[in-house]
Amino acid sequence: MNKPHANQKNLNSTIKDARLYKQVIIIFLLFMLTAILFGLLAGSIITINIFPNSHF
Repeated sequence: MNKPHANQKNLNSTIKDARLYKQVIIIFLLFMLTAILFGLLAGSIITINIFPNSHF
């Protein structure tokens, strides 16, 4: 009787770890996306400051 319960507990912890991992990936992707957007924004501002006459 004990073995199936232990397996169920392991399965539940694995699912919980998978959910946590998924959350971390989503947060990381959002962070990367915002970093890229800020990088592009900063890059465009720097480009405009260096070359005020040229518009990309």
